[in-house]
Amino acid sequence: MQALAALNKLSPSEQRVARLVVEGLRNEQIAERLCRSPRTVEFQLHNVFRKLGVGNRVQLSRLLG
Repeated sequence: MQALAALNKLSPSEQRVARLVVEGLRNEQIAERLCRSPRTVEFQLHNVFRKLGVGNRVQLSRLLG
């Protein structure tokens, strides 16, 4: 339930990035999969961290995993 509430705070694009981070993909892999630039993925991931109050990928994975 906590994961669903957290995901609802994110835009659809941010949700896709967050899910791929939880799957273990690196920024470059996420960018390739979503047809975005790595810089766009970095920007969206920064927004995900800020909106969810986490500081890194491990914390994000624990929250959403």
